Amino acid sequence: MYSLEVKQSCQKEIKKLCGKNPVLREALEKKITEILENPNHYKPLRHDLAGERRVHLLNCFVLKFEINEAPKIVTLIFLGHHDEAYRR
Repeated sequence: MYSLEVKQSCQKEIKKLCGKNPVLREALEKKITEILENPNHYKPLRHDLAGERRVHLLNCFVLKFEINEAPKIVTLIFLGHHDEAYRR
């Protein structure tokens, strides 16, 4: 099982979005548990976003994360609306 780190910018977005939407909070908690069990299951991104992976939540939100295999750490780097997810 992997351990979890959350970038400060992602933590801020999680607090903002999940504070308004308890359904999103529940979906996020469930998905994080699944990611920590098998992070390589999720789709790797390409081109400028190479090294990142993504998973959709509630059809309109995207959670992006990175995997560091040596210490077995998953780092959450972005949570936001699909329209914003690939502009970074």
